[in-house]
Amino acid sequence: MILIFDFGIPNFEPFKNPNKKISAKYGITMFHSTFFPLIDFLAKKNGLDTITSQFVAGDSQCCLITKSKKDYKTIFNRLFTTPAAQVTLKIIPLLQRYKGPHVLTYVNKQLAKCAEYEKLSHTVLLTIAILLKNNMFYEEALDYLDVIYTQYGDFSLSSVLLKAEIYNGQKEFHKTVQLLEPLIKKHRYYNGFYYQLCIAYVNLNEQEKFISTFKKFLYITDNFIPWRFFIIMACFFYELKQINTAEKILRHLIMCHSMFPTLIEQPIALTANNLLQQWKRTKVN
Repeated sequence: MILIFDFGIPNFEPFKNPNKKISAKYGITMFHSTFFPLIDFLAKKNGLDTITSQFVAGDSQCCLITKSKKDYKTIFNRLFTTPAAQVTLKIIPLLQRYKGPHVLTYVNKQLAKCAEYEKLSHTVLLTIAILLKNNMFYEEALDYLDVIYTQYGDFSLSSVLLKAEIYNGQKEFHKTVQLLEPLIKKHRYYNGFYYQLCIAYVNLNEQEKFISTFKKFLYITDNFIPWRFFIIMACFFYELKQINTAEKILRHLIMCHSMFPTLIEQPIALTANNLLQQWKRTKVN
């Protein structure tokens, strides 16, 4: 048995705006719909049976291909009487906007509206986990994140990142390290992992690990740079007796602030200058 779920055309019936239904844009990419009647034709040519959902042309469809001659069509039609994720599309904005006091009750109420397969929607589960985290239901949020990772594995790295944020927020820095150190070997360009590891290493006073990880973070990050980490790195170099390197980092921060004052805020530059003056006095003494 094969199940295909994709954006596609379910039948030959005429429809309006054929170009819009046959292709669509995703960002700068153009993609084309699956032509399910052709799949049906090819399957029957090879002695297979098929059934396809009949949602509005252009919506995502589900197609089943099987050798079975059993009566599976009744079950299939019952499951796919409405387009998939229709309920989730309604409840996700509600969950994102909820500000009330009864978070757990509200989550259960919204989930009860979903079909069983919709309850395992990655977006729904992650939205719930974020809502729970933001309302300090940390253990419950972690439970939902475990469900996500069980269902989606490494296709759900955002759930792992949120788990690391919760661990760091709860000052369970060792758990962050245990969670992320194995994963950065497989996902070397996921900068969020490096960022959370840096936070954990700072709090564990793992100086050399912080320096190494922050350098890797800078190499792969796109547009987010935590400038305070340069202050921390300079302090760690200073404690490791690499004073020239520490001072060089601080002078670079001060110079960058003078050139780009909106990029590096004044408190960062002031901290860098104060540290340089403090270290200078220490040398004199």
